[in-house]
Amino acid sequence: MECTGLPAAGYLPFRSRIYERSVKDRIPLAGSIEITSMCNLKCVHCYISGSDHPAAELTAAEIKGIVDQLVEEQCLWLLLTGGEPLARKDFKEIYRYVKRRGIIPMLFTNATLVTDEIADLLASEPPYLVEISLYGATAETYERVTQVRGSFEKCMLGISKLLNRGIKIYLKTMAMKLNSHEIEDMKELARKLGLPFRFDTLINCRLDGSSSPAYLRLSPEETVELDRQDPERMQNWKELALKFPAGGKA
Repeated sequence: MECTGLPAAGYLPFRSRIYERSVKDRIPLAGSIEITSMCNLKCVHCYISGSDHPAAELTAAEIKGIVDQLVEEQCLWLLLTGGEPLARKDFKEIYRYVKRRGIIPMLFTNATLVTDEIADLLASEPPYLVEISLYGATAETYERVTQVRGSFEKCMLGISKLLNRGIKIYLKTMAMKLNSHEIEDMKELARKLGLPFRFDTLINCRLDGSSSPAYLRLSPEETVELDRQDPERMQNWKELALKFPAGGKA
């Protein structure tokens, strides 16, 4: 039987209408939760400054309680992030619970901890999207950022496991002084894999008060130059500027 529930115009316009209605009715349609501060990498720019050992973290039962509250408030999309969410031994339990409660999960990960078991789970109970952080197009640059030897190979292997199972993936990077010279190469790597790619230049200071990540920030001029090298990105900025003109109404 053909499904007639979604408008013929497509999913994105349908989603836009849902968002407009949710804003009007004050419904928290989309949310995110950092389920851990742990991470197996030691990225130089990370504002959480992750650890291999858990701090005073929420238990799986406490996270499930939050999910229950989100369901009551009509949340539809929920981002699971961290730290590295796959670093939690009970990730599969939490992920399955989100799915069972009728919320559509999204996942931010560095992909280095993607096992066949995790990939099979995501294939059998698909997320809306998995966004993977890629910190370089070469092992040398990637591992200057992550400070963990062998992490580039593990990341690429994790990406391969997810791709082989048909899971929807986006690649992204945090553009900084250590890897900005490989932005174009990362775009090309993503293109060869058939994946979307984006970058961001916003680097925050650490939650512990350290300002060390700030020294990795690109200058405004360097940021604008990266934008100029990307015609699609420049077009998006122009459309945004037209939608929200300075001193006027959209």
